[in-house]
Amino acid sequence: RLAEDHEKARRLAQTLREQPYVANVMPVETNIILGELKPGHPLQTFLDQLSDQGIQAVPFGPQQFRMVTHLDVSEEDLQQVQHVLGELHRQPLAKL
Repeated sequence: RLAEDHEKARRLAQTLREQPYVANVMPVETNIILGELKPGHPLQTFLDQLSDQGIQAVPFGPQQFRMVTHLDVSEEDLQQVQHVLGELHRQPLAKL
């Protein structure tokens, strides 16, 4: 079960790495994803946009955020998060 959470975290991290607004994603070794937004992309706006879609992430520094996969994150949930992350770059900078 834990291995599945770790695999979902790796997949989520890869999706984040592909986004033009993400500066860095730390290597994933567990079910925790640590990422950093590029300058000019307000962290709180990013977190609010995720929250509006029912996705939880927390601040972890000035431009850093933390996400966690766990047993309540289904395959469908992961795919929805990946979709939302892929759509965020289409938002005007004022919104992200």
